[in-house]
Amino acid sequence: MKNVLLKFNSCTLACVLALAATSAQAGAIAEGKAQLSLVIHDASGTPQWDLSSELSQFLAVDLALGAVSLSPPSSAIADADGVWTPNTTAIVDGQTVTGLGWHSWQKADGSTGTTADASNPWAASLIVTHLGGLIDPSMSYGFYVKNNTASAQTYSVAYSQSIEPTVSGAYDLEAHIAGALTSTDGGATVSPLPGAALIQRVRLSSDGGLSYVDGGVDVGPGATSNGASATYGPYSAYTSGVAPVAGFNFWQFATSFRLSGNQDIFVASGSATITPVPEPASALLVLAAAGVLLGVGRRRAH
Repeated sequence: MKNVLLKFNSCTLACVLALAATSAQAGAIAEGKAQLSLVIHDASGTPQWDLSSELSQFLAVDLALGAVSLSPPSSAIADADGVWTPNTTAIVDGQTVTGLGWHSWQKADGSTGTTADASNPWAASLIVTHLGGLIDPSMSYGFYVKNNTASAQTYSVAYSQSIEPTVSGAYDLEAHIAGALTSTDGGATVSPLPGAALIQRVRLSSDGGLSYVDGGVDVGPGATSNGASATYGPYSAYTSGVAPVAGFNFWQFATSFRLSGNQDIFVASGSATITPVPEPASALLVLAAAGVLLGVGRRRAH
């Protein structure tokens, strides 16, 4: 599974993860743009850690494909709030995962230091195992979150990137989400944020991400494991629409949820595809061209 692994050990918090990249390519991918940022809010809703300016340095872009990927540093990078560490390893559901790690200097009890343990973990920590995608009409993401605190945690994850080429006219849009919900104390609950009916939205933009409209393919209801573990989904949604005159050139996953505490786990991956629908005249031209090619091939065969 292509995934972004986020492991948070703080009290109720909200995290915002927005991704994208900068590239240029002749052909289908004419131009892409991106920004990678992470802001973690404390229990009062105050932004406590803003990693936006740091995360952009860990993006790599393949100009030939317009592909975004993770590029960890060669050595640890520390600042006043915490430290980035390359090749960080953790055991996740019995499997070893490795990626770019970060943890705050602050610990769960409010103290600070350079070491933490199971009884007093870091107030905020994460491991990013994958950042990727193509700057074209499809994108996907994944994450793993574990709530080690006794209180519910709140997460808001946003993954954004360019749509190249711009989608104009009629289009089809689909979205999917699937995963698992695991508990160590007999029951784990994941639920949408207040005011939202579902966990994941796909939003579309005509101005490069300055403003968005909802794509109409919200997926992911609240769920409870009712035991040690339960499959989440898969859930899917489909719709058709007509883009504004300017077309859609940017889009975003907006995934927000609350996860119950006491080491409850939620792992999920989402994907979306937007497909332009050819106008009738264009479709006829394509069919005519295919017929001509077929005829030429038959004549050459004789």
